[in-house]
Amino acid sequence: MNIDAQFNDFLAQHICYRRDELDDFFDESLPNWGRFDAELGYLVNTFQRTDGINGTDTIHSLSANGKQRQQVHYANEPCRINTYGNSFTMCSQCNDGESWQEYLAGHFREPIRNFGIGGYGVYQAYRRMRRIEATELAADVHILNIFCDDNYRNLDLARWVRNNGARQHIRGGNFHMLHANPWCHLQWNPETCIFDEKENPCNTRELLYQFCDIDFVRHLLEHDFFTQLTLARAGLPVIDIKLLQNYADSLNLDITFTDTHSCLEQCEKLAWILAQKSSLHTVQLHKQFCESNGKQLIVCTSYTSHKVEKACAGKQRDDNILYTGLQESGLPFVDGLDSHSTDYQNFSCSPHEYAKRFYIGHYAPAGNYFYAQALRDCLVQNLTPAPPSYRPQCPSSLAVEKQLL
Repeated sequence: MNIDAQFNDFLAQHICYRRDELDDFFDESLPNWGRFDAELGYLVNTFQRTDGINGTDTIHSLSANGKQRQQVHYANEPCRINTYGNSFTMCSQCNDGESWQEYLAGHFREPIRNFGIGGYGVYQAYRRMRRIEATELAADVHILNIFCDDNYRNLDLARWVRNNGARQHIRGGNFHMLHANPWCHLQWNPETCIFDEKENPCNTRELLYQFCDIDFVRHLLEHDFFTQLTLARAGLPVIDIKLLQNYADSLNLDITFTDTHSCLEQCEKLAWILAQKSSLHTVQLHKQFCESNGKQLIVCTSYTSHKVEKACAGKQRDDNILYTGLQESGLPFVDGLDSHSTDYQNFSCSPHEYAKRFYIGHYAPAGNYFYAQALRDCLVQNLTPAPPSYRPQCPSSLAVEKQLL
């Protein structure tokens, strides 16, 4: 089979959508996890799923405005903190009152909004922020949460391509799920050596249905960077060696792409460098937005249980480009690996046993509580005025309280 036929066969088997998948996705009568969005690819709905601690059902409820996760603590009070990010921001696999935002809100005695969307990268979270901050839901303080895979997602034209067609299409019972469809994203420009902002190439239902057509998909993806990586991972000849080499050269990397059958290691190295740089670029975009609008940005990072185990075992982290860049950004920054590594010093169990206390895939409620505590001091130090629970009571207020006792 020649290279063109191999490429077409791979697209047909792994990348192209089936019409019935999209029929389900657009059917509002079905209990879908997500719904179509022209800019961001998808947003989430209210949903219930058996994915919680001890095999329980969890519920993710949208607020009345349909734009954020349902608030529990102080929901009717004025809000000055909005949180943006991914599934670790959304707090997947936990109920509405079990998120780190709600643990902090209860402790601070002030509300914190949750605009996290499962599957988003840093750039998609940034674009969602731009939309939300143009509404009555704008806030003075932003918390941007970065998960380790988010770095790649910034550059995904469609995340399912990099995941080798793993669209997570789940159909059945009271839960349907399809996501990772095309969205707005960043693209490295080797000529200008900057990241270009790209709009969703399938910003209508009709265009998304065209992803059932192999010719349309090939035309869009044959020069896409992560398509090359996906083909390399699948052991297939890489289509565009020139593109990969241009990327490497523009970053002054000592990488040479010569053999299409043995370039996976170089592809992975190049992808991870680009991914981390794309997150730092997006943080700068978010920072510039906040500075221009009199807002404050706080950045925090989250990681998989596997990466936490490695850190607790004393192994070197693999995201030093991102970590160093955030440390040098001048922004308030809380790192999830540092927080867990420090906490692990209080335990005598193995790193695996330690991580099991907090994770069920995403954070369990105990993990979200841990993360709230990890963020607490940084937030208190950077909120003006301090949260209500940290403001000294004036004598008159104390006198009134004593009279009520």
